Amino acid sequence: MGLDMYLIGEKITSTRDIVDGYKVSSVSLDLGQWRKHWDLHKYIMDMIHPMDGAKIELDAEEMRRIADAVEQGKLPDANYRDEIDAYHKEPDQVAATVKILRDAADWLDKDDHTWKSVEYYGSW
Repeated sequence: MGLDMYLIGEKITSTRDIVDGYKVSSVSLDLGQWRKHWDLHKYIMDMIHPMDGAKIELDAEEMRRIADAVEQGKLPDANYRDEIDAYHKEPDQVAATVKILRDAADWLDKDDHTWKSVEYYGSW
């Protein structure tokens, strides 16, 4: 069983671009992706947004709290597969995940006079 995870940013734009005959009003940004990071998924679903679906909106504070948990090794053990769980605990993978989350939080907080949102989506 696989798990693909995405952190998607949406930004309302004032561009005049036309796509398929329609004016573009927003853009979606790929802020980060993970594969089979069950511990992270479990933390987001159980600790941040209990009982929500697989697609949830995150605010900057929540993303920083998730980053702290990753950095401090405080994610719950989802017991997927030893080699995959170990991979996501390697220092370079932890650093990459923390960077994704902190950068997304900073992007969301950036005051550029636009409306923005960040959504986490897990698919399996």
